[in-house]
Amino acid sequence: MRSSNEIIKLIDKLAAKKGLSQAELSRRTNVSRAAISRYSNGSRKFPLNKSYIFADVLGVSNEYLLGISKNRNNESAVLFSELNEEDQKRVITFMKNLKMSEKE
Repeated sequence: MRSSNEIIKLIDKLAAKKGLSQAELSRRTNVSRAAISRYSNGSRKFPLNKSYIFADVLGVSNEYLLGISKNRNNESAVLFSELNEEDQKRVITFMKNLKMSEKE
């Protein structure tokens, strides 16, 4: 898992890639610009309970932002959520079968 400093550095990098200023990031996350500035300069720790908000605005998965996963996006979860219930069951069955075949 990333440290608070690592998370905010990544947020700054991702925001810069998207052309987002601290003011715009503040507006989109509904977090004060002063708070974002304090996170960036290290005078305040990044609140992990708000990471999902920043991840969503920056277009990455929360797990990636926190350093839990190396996947930048959650494309599979999004695709899965768009399936109807019957197709979701099929996908789950397929994944279970695939996992069982890997163990053999």
